[in-house]
Amino acid sequence: MRHSAHARIMVKFRDFPTLAGFADHWGGRPGVTLGHIEWTLTETRQKETERSVLAQAVEVARERAQVLATAAGAGEVRCLEVSDPGMLGHRTEGEPMMLAASRSAYAKDAGGGGEGIEIAPEDVDIEATVHARFTAD
Repeated sequence: MRHSAHARIMVKFRDFPTLAGFADHWGGRPGVTLGHIEWTLTETRQKETERSVLAQAVEVARERAQVLATAAGAGEVRCLEVSDPGMLGHRTEGEPMMLAASRSAYAKDAGGGGEGIEIAPEDVDIEATVHARFTAD
């Protein structure tokens, strides 16, 4: 008689060296399959990064408004309103702040024979979209 058992586990790691050590230790064992790695930010880092990216989006909007105002012969721009897309009192198509803060990767066997596995971290993309109204002097 032959029996088989399967178990799926999820483990979170805060640092790459620990993840690499875990994957190397367990990924090379017979009967163990490492199949999926999801790259995300910690909650604290995600919030910090979201704030930073949102502030940068507002700054880019101001800079673009200034370029347009200067090209039109106007002076310094001043922000009247800034919001998430679609919140300025008129209907527009737009994406709210997107946090694409996770990517997927698959752990790959580095060739068997106890060589371990290869893990390559992927970029985590974070984007922010804002709508803004400016006036120029």
